[in-house]
Amino acid sequence: MKKQVEDFLSFGRIVGAALVIVGFVFLAVLLGDRARTAGYPTWVVVLIYLAGAFFGLWQGWFSLRRFWRRDD
Repeated sequence: MKKQVEDFLSFGRIVGAALVIVGFVFLAVLLGDRARTAGYPTWVVVLIYLAGAFFGLWQGWFSLRRFWRRDD
């Protein structure tokens, strides 16, 4: 029973990290579209997209890395 609870919590942590990544990517898309409609160059919009994706992956990796180290 205890192992099932630990597995469920691990699954929740992984899903949570995925949602953090998706949230930052979605925010980057919203900000990039707003910048595009404001007349910013295309390279700025692409840079916003990439920055959001990078920051989301970094935060997701940071939360999972802490989780994996805790299990050791």
